Amino acid sequence: MTQKKSIKIKNLSKKEKVRLKRTPKNFKKNGTITKRDTISRLLVLIFVIISSVTIFSFIASLKYLQNVSKDLPSPDKPFGRKQTATEIYDRNGELLYRVFDNEDRDPVDLETIPPQIIWTYLAAEDLRFFEHQGVDLEALARCSFRYLEERTIVCGGSTITQQLIRKTALTDEVAIARKIKEMLLALKIEQVRSKEEILEMYLTVVPSGSNIYGVTRASKFYFGKAPEELSLGEMAVLASIPQNPSILSPTKSTNPEISKELLESRKNYVLNQIESNLDFINNNLIEIYGPDTELFTKDMIEIARKEEIAYQDPSFRINAPHFVFYALEQLQKNGYNDGKPLTLEQIETEGLRIHTTLDMDYQRIAESQVKKAVSTYGKQFGADNAAMVVLNPKNGDVLAMVGSYDYFGKASPEGCQIGLNCRYEPQVNVPDTLQAYGSTLKPMIYYNAFMRGIMTPETLVYDAPITIGKYTPKNYDGQFSGLHPYRYMLVQSRNIPAIILLEKIGYTSLIEQMKTWGYTTMNNPNGYGLSLAVGGGELKLIEHAQGYAVFANNGKFTQHEVISKIVDRNGEILYEHQPKTTQVADPRGVYLVNDILNGNKGGPGFSFDGRDMAGKTGTSEDQTETLYIGYSPEIVVAGMLINNDNTPMRYGATGQTSVRPWVGEYLQLASSKYPPTPFEYPNGIEIRTDGNLYITGISPETTKPDFNYQYYTQKNLQPYPSF
Repeated sequence: MTQKKSIKIKNLSKKEKVRLKRTPKNFKKNGTITKRDTISRLLVLIFVIISSVTIFSFIASLKYLQNVSKDLPSPDKPFGRKQTATEIYDRNGELLYRVFDNEDRDPVDLETIPPQIIWTYLAAEDLRFFEHQGVDLEALARCSFRYLEERTIVCGGSTITQQLIRKTALTDEVAIARKIKEMLLALKIEQVRSKEEILEMYLTVVPSGSNIYGVTRASKFYFGKAPEELSLGEMAVLASIPQNPSILSPTKSTNPEISKELLESRKNYVLNQIESNLDFINNNLIEIYGPDTELFTKDMIEIARKEEIAYQDPSFRINAPHFVFYALEQLQKNGYNDGKPLTLEQIETEGLRIHTTLDMDYQRIAESQVKKAVSTYGKQFGADNAAMVVLNPKNGDVLAMVGSYDYFGKASPEGCQIGLNCRYEPQVNVPDTLQAYGSTLKPMIYYNAFMRGIMTPETLVYDAPITIGKYTPKNYDGQFSGLHPYRYMLVQSRNIPAIILLEKIGYTSLIEQMKTWGYTTMNNPNGYGLSLAVGGGELKLIEHAQGYAVFANNGKFTQHEVISKIVDRNGEILYEHQPKTTQVADPRGVYLVNDILNGNKGGPGFSFDGRDMAGKTGTSEDQTETLYIGYSPEIVVAGMLINNDNTPMRYGATGQTSVRPWVGEYLQLASSKYPPTPFEYPNGIEIRTDGNLYITGISPETTKPDFNYQYYTQKNLQPYPSF
């Protein structure tokens, strides 16, 4: 018993000793807390609080990052399909126009971009691009300290990867959440995309002022050069603009002079960055591109500092505007996209390369002649506008189209209202509008009559007064020429014989014929009278040129065309024009018309050097339009002089006096581009002993005039003198 008790005491003593060891030495015997104990307890409490706050903050941060991560876009989003401008070219590859929505950019192929321009951008924006993993912590820390020192943002810590994300996947808002998202996404992207892919996309979307994006487009816009043609000074300018495009753009900012001063400062900063990191950059160039790569030198940098930078004129640039906008309209109407029209969105954003039929050599001559038409003949006869269309009759290619005196001109007279009372409306494309045509439909009527056996070129007919119902037609000069062959009547463009022929062949026959020749505007035969023969209807000049191409091409019709090929951004051909030719007219009747109109045989064609060249004049009623169409087997040229508000020209204005001279001069000026091909002589044409032409098996045997024509108003028909 005693032994057990002693053991308990010993055990108790041990516990007491332990307790004493844990008691501070300065613990008072009366049980009060010492000062040292209070401090210790406070430190423990602070430690517990800090630890708790840290743990809770860490947990909250994790939860916040988790929530932020949920809203992150896919790492592939910055590399999605970007809007790329479409370019429209002439047949020889000359750029006519760029079409884009909000962003004017070209795709960038890193393999075609010089290493120097790449490293110029890296020197400006992200020198350690190939070393970091998407976020440059060193740059962030450096810029943070500078911000604390100067209380203003004097440098940026964003990498090129972050900038790419900001421009393509996130917004530019200044917010911590956006910055965190940007950094997280940058880290993700660098794990799944190569540095080359990131850099290539960045150089495609980097903002370069106004709606200009990407290094390729910026190079062409500011300097008219491809990137590989740039000097180091020009490279440094392009690399400077992205820091603040709205201010630093030398030609697109609100104050270009101030912008150029600021840009010069930024350019020197970029060059200084290259110079101060010369060894680092050159070593990277050698490592990436090999020892033969051109390196940066101090002399090169010094030359770039002193270089006088010359910028292109930033004005709106478009060649052949009426043609371009006509082509854009056709792209959205016809089946160029796998049998379907292209949408405007596709044209503006998919980076297509559209090759047209236009020939800028033909176009420039046409533009010059249209200006001459107004300044010379319009001034003489009282016309303020003119137009011209040039076609290749063999394949329907539109080689030139001038829709007005000057697309960028000012409507006149001053103060007029567009569409109401303007004699000159610059943006109206006259060849694609309905206009009167005067006597230029007579060759189609003659062809129809030849093929029906109604007459031959040598059949005699009276040009004398007639009245048909209430219609009493007259000739332009108010005179009547008497008895002559139809050949003479067509050459002289006498109205009465053409009206007689139309009455005999019928409106329906003529209009059905015209439909097969490509005319789309005359669809109601009962809506016209006999005045149809002399300009009583309306048609489009572009379709009229197409109709004359049937004469030029030996009776074959080919739909006029403005698009030759469409290539997508990857170089794949989406569309390629294959002309479809249809025989719509008998070559024999066609040849008779061509023979009559051939300037080489006394016709109104402009045969300037003895070649076969046919032509026909036209003058509308009251001289509101005057026309001339000249053609050969190689070319069709249709010209028109008008006032947009249908104000009549002065007396004396005819197709012969006011249009034939400048259209004929065009044919001569452009003659080096087409050969002097004769009209094809077909089988089935008989040349009689008197030298006259007849169609075998169709031509009437007689050339006697029709004395019994019921509509003549005078009974004693006597020949009138020729005028």
